[in-house]
Amino acid sequence: MAAGSRQIFANEVATGAKNVGVVLFSIQDPTNIFNVISSAGNSRSVYPVMTSALHNSSWKFYARMQKIDPALDVISGQVMSHILVDVYYE
Repeated sequence: MAAGSRQIFANEVATGAKNVGVVLFSIQDPTNIFNVISSAGNSRSVYPVMTSALHNSSWKFYARMQKIDPALDVISGQVMSHILVDVYYE
């Protein structure tokens, strides 16, 4: 995660953009779009899956760049962040 944030994934390019990272939002329900990571750094995404939908289930997300520290300027450059989405069933 980006320094000072539990919701913004860090830019992995050391010589790239500064004060910017990547956030991942759930858009599964268009009326309830939210950051998949809570402000405490925990997962907020829980999707019920019926037995009939276990094969080829899919979930909708989008990623965007996010300023990390509102008091600092963003310095332009390349942004890259590898984000792994884990899935488990209970």
